[in-house]
Amino acid sequence: SRHDGLDPKDAAFLQKVAWETVQACRADVADSRKALVQSLFNALDVDGDAALNSQEFYQFGCFLGFRGDDSVWGEEFVKVSTEVGRGDGLIGLEGFQRLVDFGSEEGLYSTHCTAEELTQCLTIIEGTR
Repeated sequence: SRHDGLDPKDAAFLQKVAWETVQACRADVADSRKALVQSLFNALDVDGDAALNSQEFYQFGCFLGFRGDDSVWGEEFVKVSTEVGRGDGLIGLEGFQRLVDFGSEEGLYSTHCTAEELTQCLTIIEGTR
């Protein structure tokens, strides 16, 4: 392969530096996303008990497009809390992180959320307080 006249050792060094730089940037993005998810979770967790109940999670559901009545919402929350919840009918940070990163098998949450969507949701929630 051609490296524009670079010595093979120099080319290998530059490839290594480029790879390490990309990996460091990816780690920064992952840390930034994790902090964003934590901030959104905290904004949703009105009672500060480190878990989201149906009422607290409702704003996030509406942001994602939920448009049903209370009984339909109850069913929807049971589905998602069964899949990503803590086993007590509540959703903790770990399950919320998994939900926004990978989506869920059932219901409204079938796709992951982008950082832009999470930021938009956080801005809306903070604006209602």
